[in-house]
Amino acid sequence: MPLSGRFEGLFSVTVTPFTREGMLDLPAFATILEWHIAQGSAGLAIAADNGEASLLTLTERQAMAETAVRVAGARVPVIMGAMGTHAFTAAETIKMAEVAAAAGVSAVLIAPSPYVGTATRAEVVGRYRDIYRAVPLPVIAYNNPRIFGVALEGDTLQQLIDEIDLVGIKESSRHFLDISQGIARFGDRISILMGCGYLIMPGIALGARGILSTGVDLFGRSSARIVELARGPWTSEARRLHLNIARAYSFLLETGTPPAALKALLNLLGLPAGVPRLPVHPLAGADLDRLRVLFTELGVLSGAVQDLRAEA
Repeated sequence: MPLSGRFEGLFSVTVTPFTREGMLDLPAFATILEWHIAQGSAGLAIAADNGEASLLTLTERQAMAETAVRVAGARVPVIMGAMGTHAFTAAETIKMAEVAAAAGVSAVLIAPSPYVGTATRAEVVGRYRDIYRAVPLPVIAYNNPRIFGVALEGDTLQQLIDEIDLVGIKESSRHFLDISQGIARFGDRISILMGCGYLIMPGIALGARGILSTGVDLFGRSSARIVELARGPWTSEARRLHLNIARAYSFLLETGTPPAALKALLNLLGLPAGVPRLPVHPLAGADLDRLRVLFTELGVLSGAVQDLRAEA
């Protein structure tokens, strides 16, 4: 059964391991999930952007959802992305939400229609309403206007809160004024979860409930204290974590084609992340060398950090 309560803390967006033949590797996926939980994640988000959502079949999504719910047990909630190029229409997104519901996930992450480039408020709200009426799972909206071309601005969000069980929003806008206004208006009603790495700690300091992002738990168990660190007086530890997350986030998004850099890094840590699914190529050459240099400097690839992960 889905866990109750608010969505708070660090929700890790997981990669999807594939073999070199392009097959889904479920045992490796289970290992990745266990690592995130051991690092202190408050929840797991599967089949999202860095989970290569656009390249997953419905059957693969079903297997991933069942695996994630089994591995998580009663320890942490599981969020599943009902998103990707196959989620263009509400009908296709509903199929993904049905798989999530059948497996027992706690909430679905849903974006405005991808690749439309624009939409009226009525169109956005209508899409979410149709999906929720068909599959009444708690919903986390995904605000990323840079990718989807549509911003989930305040009045749209208000209407969604009024009409569906909207429990949170993944806030990946890079406009901090909009984010801060959203926190002020809705922060006590839904869980605002920061997605953009270099705005995570500033957003939490203003009242965001947590994180729904990739790469934060690369920094060891201190990452599980990120909410505490961000809300308290800004110590040297908090400042260092913020700057490290910002550097890591930018590199992982801007080097190669995501999630190639993230998978390469996880593999270097001894985790079975596998390779990206085609058409994305694995990170190689000078980019891989740059990754080693940066993440050694950040302490992620240091022996001490690797030992810590081995103990987790």
